[in-house]
Amino acid sequence: MVFAVAVLAAMLGVKAYDRSSAERGRKIVGDSVLKAAMQCYALEGRYPSDVEYLRSHYGLSANEEKYTIHYEYIGDNILPDVTVTLRTQP
Repeated sequence: MVFAVAVLAAMLGVKAYDRSSAERGRKIVGDSVLKAAMQCYALEGRYPSDVEYLRSHYGLSANEEKYTIHYEYIGDNILPDVTVTLRTQP
């Protein structure tokens, strides 16, 4: 009985760590997109209209199998709205 409780506790701990790690990764990707967009604004005087521009001109990279980046361009001089979500694994 004690062994079963210990195994269950370990499994729950691993799941909690995985969720925490995924959330940290999601935040890092979102921060990276915003940082690249701000760098573009500082150098070019405008925010890029899409994430692809940041990938090709500013070296932005993210694990596209793990994260989805929602990038809403609002205007040349308005910080875009960026939301990063975790993709669901089949």
